Amino acid sequence: MAKSEYGKIEYSLGGLGFILNALLGFGIPSSYAYFVLKKEDLNTKSGYSLYILLLIVYFILIQALYFVFPKHIYLSLIISYVLANQVFYSYVFKAQGQAIYATLMDSGIYFLFLGIILINYLLGSSVSFSDFFLPMLLYSCVFAVIGVFKNRKNDLSIAKVQLIKIIKYSWHLLIGSFLIILLMNSGRFIIEFFSENFEDIGVFGFYLRIAGISLVIFQMLFILYFKEFYTKSIKSLDKMFSLFLIIILIYSVISLYLIPVIIQPYSRFFKDTFPANAKLFVLLTFFTFFWTTYNLISNMIVREKLAQNYNYYLVGIIFLFSLILVSIPKLNIEKFAVIQLIIGVLVVISQQVLLFTKGIVFKKTNYVIVAAIFLCIAICISF
Repeated sequence: MAKSEYGKIEYSLGGLGFILNALLGFGIPSSYAYFVLKKEDLNTKSGYSLYILLLIVYFILIQALYFVFPKHIYLSLIISYVLANQVFYSYVFKAQGQAIYATLMDSGIYFLFLGIILINYLLGSSVSFSDFFLPMLLYSCVFAVIGVFKNRKNDLSIAKVQLIKIIKYSWHLLIGSFLIILLMNSGRFIIEFFSENFEDIGVFGFYLRIAGISLVIFQMLFILYFKEFYTKSIKSLDKMFSLFLIIILIYSVISLYLIPVIIQPYSRFFKDTFPANAKLFVLLTFFTFFWTTYNLISNMIVREKLAQNYNYYLVGIIFLFSLILVSIPKLNIEKFAVIQLIIGVLVVISQQVLLFTKGIVFKKTNYVIVAAIFLCIAICISF
């Protein structure tokens, strides 16, 4: 696949698709654990089913846009629908303690993409951007059928009341999730906006995915211990969080030296681009560590009903982020990675500051975060 075509896939999946998914979610998926686990309010399940039905309406409406928008925008719309469903069902499975199903749901779209690549490889043909449209559409239809099935006995009048109750709690989560997507996962979108170069998006997305293996490690731990996040004491969670972060930090440092050795013989893309992007890889590796840290601590923000308070911090960081972007001349992917890393650190620090002001202190976790910051500075300087 050409770099520009790969860049369009990255833009659709990791760029605009993720941003639209945050809006579609309306914070509703992440509220599931709060209502079902912490509050034990099982009546809200009918409201969540209605939410899935509303997603189907969105899916039907966007089909009319196939002939209106560029193909990478249309694919972003389809992907946003798929991701919204995957995120919701993943939270449901996590709350039910079904770790395997949650893992499969989180990875569903990536399994689909891998399947498309393998089929083309077996057929001896090169992968093209257009190969992803029909499989994504069929995958979307599966979620639509499931959504209709789940609502076949749902009392819509009761479900409407429950959904309104969920939204009243969740809209703060919507604002927060959208702001955090802009801060932490809008790189492909911003790079396209400033450079309109899909090759740059492809390179940035490729190294972010390699660096993002630490996020996969976190996701495994997150799924296994999801219930504990909402039921254990702060002291117990501090021990758990610090251990998680130590594991991920050790992996991150080792990966800087191990991954190039492993991948280079098998990836022409990596071999061609790594010499000019070694520093980019380092920056994104530490960025994903702090992104992982944010994801870990964000559960405490939800659990302690601090989402509205935290949004004020995020607005301030968004303002700083925007100011930096417009003031940097000739923004390239390495400069942007530096900015992303700084923003990632600020997001994590702001979480801890908010929790501290509410009397919640993760002492051991903070030690690991501080150690990671100094280690990040030392390694970035050495590369």
